[in-house]
Amino acid sequence: MKTDSVADLRRIFHGVVSTKGALDGIGRPITDSSDLFIHLVVELLDSKTRREWESSLGKSAVPPTYDELSNFLQEQLTTQKALRSAAGEPSAKSGDKSNRSARANMVKSRGQESQRHCPICKKDHFLAYCEQYKKKSASERREIVSTHQRCWNCLGRHQVSECPSGKTCTRCSGRHHTTLHDAFSTTTSPSAVSSGTPATVHLAAQPSKECMPVLLATARVLVVDRAGTHHAVRALVDPGSETCLVAESLAQRLRLPRTPTSVAIFGVGGVQTGFSRGRLSLTLVARSGDFQMSISALVLPRLSVYGGAAEGDRRSWAHVEGLELADPDFFSRDPVELLLGADAYANMVLPDLRRGGPLEPIAQPTRLGWILMGAVGAHHATTMNSALQCSTVADLASAVRRFWEAEEPPSVAAPLSVEDRECEENFLRTHSRQPDGRYQVRLPTRPGMPDFSSTRRAASRMLATMRRRFGLDRAFRAKYEAFLQEYQSLNHMTLVDDRPHGDNVDRCYLLHHGILKGQGDESKIRVVFNGSSRTPSGTSLNDALYVGPNLLPVLSDVVTRWRRHRFVFIADIEKMYRQISVHPEDRRLQCILWTDGEQIREYELNTVTYGLACAPFLAIRVLRQLADDEKDRHPLGAETLHNDVYMDDVLTGASTLEAASHLRAEVDELCTAGGFPLRKWAANHAALLRDVPSEHQIRLATDAWLPSADHSVLGLRWCPSTDDFALTVRGPLSGPPTKRAILSQTARLFDPLGWIAPIVIRAKLIIQAAWIQHLEWDAPLATEEATAWNTLEKELPALEQVRIPRWFPCSDGTSTEIHGFSDASERAFAAVIYLQTVYNDQIHLSLVMAKTKVAPLKRVSLPRLELCGAALLSPCEVETYVANRVAEIQRVDPEARWRHVPGVDNPADCASRGVSPLELTQHKLWWNGPPFLQRDPAEWPTDPVVGSRPELPEQRPIKCLVNLDVPEPEELERFSSLRRLLRVSAWMWRWRRRCLSEQMAPNLEPGELESALVRWTRVAQSVAFQKEVSELSSGRPIPSRSPLQKLSPTLDEHGILRIGGRLKHALLSYDQRQPVILPSQSRLTYLVIDAAHRRTLHGGTQTTLAVVRQRY
Repeated sequence: MKTDSVADLRRIFHGVVSTKGALDGIGRPITDSSDLFIHLVVELLDSKTRREWESSLGKSAVPPTYDELSNFLQEQLTTQKALRSAAGEPSAKSGDKSNRSARANMVKSRGQESQRHCPICKKDHFLAYCEQYKKKSASERREIVSTHQRCWNCLGRHQVSECPSGKTCTRCSGRHHTTLHDAFSTTTSPSAVSSGTPATVHLAAQPSKECMPVLLATARVLVVDRAGTHHAVRALVDPGSETCLVAESLAQRLRLPRTPTSVAIFGVGGVQTGFSRGRLSLTLVARSGDFQMSISALVLPRLSVYGGAAEGDRRSWAHVEGLELADPDFFSRDPVELLLGADAYANMVLPDLRRGGPLEPIAQPTRLGWILMGAVGAHHATTMNSALQCSTVADLASAVRRFWEAEEPPSVAAPLSVEDRECEENFLRTHSRQPDGRYQVRLPTRPGMPDFSSTRRAASRMLATMRRRFGLDRAFRAKYEAFLQEYQSLNHMTLVDDRPHGDNVDRCYLLHHGILKGQGDESKIRVVFNGSSRTPSGTSLNDALYVGPNLLPVLSDVVTRWRRHRFVFIADIEKMYRQISVHPEDRRLQCILWTDGEQIREYELNTVTYGLACAPFLAIRVLRQLADDEKDRHPLGAETLHNDVYMDDVLTGASTLEAASHLRAEVDELCTAGGFPLRKWAANHAALLRDVPSEHQIRLATDAWLPSADHSVLGLRWCPSTDDFALTVRGPLSGPPTKRAILSQTARLFDPLGWIAPIVIRAKLIIQAAWIQHLEWDAPLATEEATAWNTLEKELPALEQVRIPRWFPCSDGTSTEIHGFSDASERAFAAVIYLQTVYNDQIHLSLVMAKTKVAPLKRVSLPRLELCGAALLSPCEVETYVANRVAEIQRVDPEARWRHVPGVDNPADCASRGVSPLELTQHKLWWNGPPFLQRDPAEWPTDPVVGSRPELPEQRPIKCLVNLDVPEPEELERFSSLRRLLRVSAWMWRWRRRCLSEQMAPNLEPGELESALVRWTRVAQSVAFQKEVSELSSGRPIPSRSPLQKLSPTLDEHGILRIGGRLKHALLSYDQRQPVILPSQSRLTYLVIDAAHRRTLHGGTQTTLAVVRQRY
């Protein structure tokens, strides 16, 4: 009982009464000598109730009786009930939570008005149910709640900080009532909502007066780690701190011994900010000079978020000219990882001080250099807007997932699951082709369709939100209305009121919103239909649909096949999803609400809808069905639809111009026959597009197609005029690098073929370092990682100058060879593939693909990492780690010939170690392959001499294990009872002793029978627990994998295994404190149990077991 609550006190009182009744029932009533019982009950009471109990006893020296305790508890319970009733609060069924809130309100008077009293109409109902309250706007409701001092969360008569309700707003989960949601929500600017990135953002801002930028005293120092290496660190000099502090990220890098220390850290206002994670002894070295200082610092998860003051004009600071600053880059936003307190400041400060103007920083000399601190000028003061933005970037997780999927080598396609097979069978059973050639499909619904009647209310609320946005952004409204008008004009959606079945069909209404791509007048809108919106029961339409198997080919395979053709073209299937009709019976599952002027109308979507889980499967499956249906008329086009289409992009070609022209015409006819018009045509030769209308070709903003324009091909930039690829790099981050920022930026390095693998591996290593340091998502990186990332990010734009030829120079009959290279460093391993072709009597090398992986955190030898690189590129008597990877290589590349390549000639070397973007742009070994491949194979590097088989370092040692089963003595099997076994054994041992001329009584004594039992127990234990007995006899602990480990076994004076543990000091017999351990499969154990069963006159299982456990 922690508090004096009615519920706890009642529970204890009833427990006392029921216990007394139970003791009375078994004939052991509580008498006046029940001191122990009363003591145990009093120990259950809280401190306040216990103090009142002691006061009730007064100075009496007579021990209290049960009746006195019972009367006291009953009086306390009655008092507590009266107090709770006076406060107008429940005393039962509310538990601790309501009781805690009750104590805060016990000062209320008995005549206070009820919580249900409405402050508007003065009737007896809650404020939220008042009709007058419902009719008012959100701002007026907020004013009412504020005027009457009601709770923002539950509208009760208390402050929101004291609200006992666990409920929140049903629309945003905020700490306010749902009827006040619009009053608390922040109006978003049109530019903010026009972003194409789905995100959940909560904003709060408060303008304030001008804030003066201030420069804090920082210094760049060198810190010595465990190995004696110097680390450059940015330190903050703070004479107001009582101790020195070091960030956890720096402590991890230094790897210095840490003294466990937990010290509370207090900041401004005496607010505790956390506890230290230990104490380190650091050695600081000045960047210039021979100054060195040792300090003791507490370790904290992270230090100041100080990121430098606003940029000032140093040219106006004449008093700092020519000074050797401790932090030359004092405006930098590098994170602070070391704080030097007053003790360190006193040891390094020097006597002198330079002052400038009234709004200029002062300069203080120290042994580390001159430190600057103070204001940086009034003309740099800025209007400060205190703002908080909490955002959840919805596509960060999907971007990271796509990044790692692209980085992973393609795996063998998994067999279809049961649901995938059901989805495929449903398509084959229900699809049909209409007279115009288009296809009609059924939605692959799961059994037991849920109730979607509540979706109309959610769709209505979403439409109201969109209409408010329309009022803020008229251009967005015009694009949105034009999109849906086109949708209706193409008969892709139909007004429900025109349908014969009307509203008597159970419908599912999809929420929809618009996403703008681009800026200004050139921006385009896409209306997205949300099939994942959940009903109040927690289900969605996508939950009720099968997703279907993933029919997309591997992206790298599609691009590589496209690079084989000399003459190529690309095209895009226009409105691919919307070219497929949905069966009329399933259209009720994809309804929307839209406005016709001011009236809300209901529409059915007649085609496959973007936003449904099954839409990608249905679209690609219909395209493949079209290829199967038309393969006799268009064999080349059918093969293209199967192999050279990625989603709605067609990219293929041929080795000759005539063959490519014929293939283009056939693919166009085939897609048109199935109702899939091809648009956005582009080719590397103008003759391929001679028959294509100009409006169907890719255009620029000037409405004129230029062959030199860069076109996007599956996310890659392709220039048709020069027929080569270019790389696109996003701009740098705006803020300091954090783990979240670098992960997001790295995930957007779209490199499916690994052409910039030496750059990506550097980003991966930075991410791995951030993970090792256990940094928070938005904490700045350590100095080394932040510097490495900033350098990498600044050089990334140089990659846009790189041009990669699209075509592999080859033709039919050309000699081709594939050369793969792998390499590993201590931090990563990589593999890269080149295609060697002989075309026009010249040898050409083309970079095909590369893959990289970071080394595992567990240290692995370099030869094993080299093997991982070989396995990444592609039964044994070696270690399992090596054997598995060798077997994988032999399975993937059984005909491959392996050679050793020196590091200077191995292009995978730069991918495993990483290079800078500037170096990569001029790296001939990476882009053109090793020079020796241009020469005769006889001049290639020779393989080094391989050691003989016995010298292999990874050879598995041969071990011989002999398992000898020692059976129990057969004498145990000859006896049917324990009594007979012991008596016969005792008589035999008596005979042996008599042979030694010992005088003995004529009859067996109990000691002889006990000795026989001890001997046979020792024999049985030595057979079953030979290892344990041997180790304990030698004074060593038993093996950790022993089945007796949990029993803590010991050997007694007779050499018998007994259970150890905490009962050895209990007031029990020796056999009960430390029972003998018997083997479960021993014959002796069977005889012991049988003897106990007979001794209890064939008692039951529990009785027999109780007798056995008195000794065993």
